[in-house]
Amino acid sequence: KDGLGDRLFLASRRRGRGYAPLTESGVYQLVRTLAAKVELGKRVYPHLLRHSYATWSLNRGMNPITLAKILGHSSLAMIQQVYAHLSPSDSYEAMAKVLLAENGQ
Repeated sequence: KDGLGDRLFLASRRRGRGYAPLTESGVYQLVRTLAAKVELGKRVYPHLLRHSYATWSLNRGMNPITLAKILGHSSLAMIQQVYAHLSPSDSYEAMAKVLLAENGQ
């Protein structure tokens, strides 16, 4: 084994050869640097990407139970609490999209 365990993200080492596991602070710095580079004009952090993905998925009609499993939640409570900001029109659009897909439109 290479000693990296089950790490998903690796970063090149500054000294020496090879790759090392990307640290939590390394991920934060990477996201912050990229956000500054594209001049988003707002604070961006790794957990925001998780929330953005969840909101995006719900807006496109993903089943909340499936989303909860993807996010690693054991119940729908977190989904209901955190994403209650979705407007009724978001729900209507998602429902219409599903119905249209069912009818082959």
